[in-house]
Amino acid sequence: MAHLHPCVPLLSGETVTGFCSRLAAIHKTTSVRTFFRYLGRRFTPIVFGQAVALDDLAELTGVSPAEIARSSSVRAAGHITHRGEVFPMTMSRRTRTFVCPRCLAEDGEHARRMPIEASYARMIWSLTPIRACPHHHVLLREIGGPIHASEAYDFSRAIWPHLPRMGEDADAAEEVPPSAAEAYLASRFEEHREASPLLDGMPWYAASRTCEAVGAAALFGPAVTLGSLALPEKRKAADVGFEIVHGGEPAVSRFLDDLLRKHYTREGPNDGPGAMYGILNHLLTRPTVDPGYAQLRDIVFRHALAAAPFGPGDVVVGLPVVHRRTHSVMTAAVEAGQHPHRLRKILIVEGIIPPDASRSGDEVFSAVLAAPILSRATKLLNLRAMAEHLQTTYSYAKMLATNGFIEPFKSDMVGEKLIRARFARADVDAFMGRLADGAVVHPRPERPLMDIPRAAKRTYCPMPDVIRMILDRELRWVGVDLDRAGFHAILVDADEILARVRGPEHDGFTMQTLRVRMKVGQRVIQALIAGDYLPQVMRLNPVNRHPDWIVLPETVDAFERTYVALSELAARWEVNAFKLKTDLDRRGVEPVIRRDQVGASFYLRDRLL
Repeated sequence: MAHLHPCVPLLSGETVTGFCSRLAAIHKTTSVRTFFRYLGRRFTPIVFGQAVALDDLAELTGVSPAEIARSSSVRAAGHITHRGEVFPMTMSRRTRTFVCPRCLAEDGEHARRMPIEASYARMIWSLTPIRACPHHHVLLREIGGPIHASEAYDFSRAIWPHLPRMGEDADAAEEVPPSAAEAYLASRFEEHREASPLLDGMPWYAASRTCEAVGAAALFGPAVTLGSLALPEKRKAADVGFEIVHGGEPAVSRFLDDLLRKHYTREGPNDGPGAMYGILNHLLTRPTVDPGYAQLRDIVFRHALAAAPFGPGDVVVGLPVVHRRTHSVMTAAVEAGQHPHRLRKILIVEGIIPPDASRSGDEVFSAVLAAPILSRATKLLNLRAMAEHLQTTYSYAKMLATNGFIEPFKSDMVGEKLIRARFARADVDAFMGRLADGAVVHPRPERPLMDIPRAAKRTYCPMPDVIRMILDRELRWVGVDLDRAGFHAILVDADEILARVRGPEHDGFTMQTLRVRMKVGQRVIQALIAGDYLPQVMRLNPVNRHPDWIVLPETVDAFERTYVALSELAARWEVNAFKLKTDLDRRGVEPVIRRDQVGASFYLRDRLL
């Protein structure tokens, strides 16, 4: 039951803030914020969709809490959530009021008393991607101009001066063709939404921007910017983009093929995804790599790897390239260590590229088909050249070869030493590819994330063991620092490695802990060990796995049950040790372990205690 009278119902598609504004209007207050102050409440928590404020509004108006919650928008951290759909606040018109004049004119015709009580704010009017009314197919019209933030979300106050001539505005409204993109976006706020497999997997804002960017690239080329387009052009671009993306991955792939064929000419080896895909690359990478575009990013990534010679070390639309799919003559020449002109002749003879292939070296071909030819043509590396290729030290390169991570390509002499072996560049790169496979891009790493040599040193784990853990996929986390190149770009979590390699703790006594236990000097302990009174055993240190010589607890217990030190007797009987020694000598009690043997006197315990 409503506690507020008079009251109005919450209408279909109406915003909660617009509902509150209508309440303020029928109660003839100057603004919605003033109205709520009269009620002893605040309007701002309702704007931000706070649950307590919405429940209070439901009780005040008699509208069910579920309806209020469904019509509300939760604002937090720069984003708005409405009916489960998320979009940034920049997609909300906030301080600007857009309406469909024909909708408001119809609202006024159905009003019982005055038009303002029935003229209500539709949620979709506040969204920048919605530019026309989906029911009347006329462009939305801005009422007034931008207002101060303190007056925002007061819909009835904004439209009140314009209601008398709303009929004229309705007649003058500009009719436009229906928009499939806008219809889809609007339907995502309804229970029965239109299905679009690729767009359904994206957040609302990502689906909207994807349609606009794809359509703009299709109509005006990849170099276009949305800011340079007029409103009708943006609306047409969104429709064209929706038609493409609605067709799923095959349609998007065909669009990307057409985009490169019509607008892209490879100008050199430094051409990247920005030159190829333009506005799409900007969408997928700026200002950050947004996971909301993951499906589209994966399609563009795979298309780019098939269309251009990207290889390990490159980052394409925010994703690191692990495996190369295509080569150009230039990239293949770099990999093989051959002159591009000579390699071009070899590739023509082998049938990898056509005889009329461009001499510029930009002809793209399958890296898989060319792999056997390139491996034969590859310039071999000695250890020092391999170290330079990996951008590491000679000793680390030798370690990789010695432990069999990179096998020599060929050997011309029987019994040839490792230092004279030669290694194929492709084998070295393949090894780096295995290390980086599945790695996470992590720039500017901080402890405990570090490169392999530092992690090996910090964890006392041999470097070959760390590398085997990476290759055998035993580590949960492996990263790549894009600011570095080669062997030292691979990152691992030193704490994870330390937890894996730490051995079982031993409970024995080292010389230091034994000195504290027996309360004698280190020279005495050394003498007792040397005299085989406290025999030592070898155990591995749990951290550095170096051998530790320790005395077992049972050995110490047996010694203490058999012998007692003169110092212990003196402390127990509270007498001077020298006087006690004199008294024992006078009584004929001789030490079984003399001071001149170990540096301290020890007696048989069962004889004196």
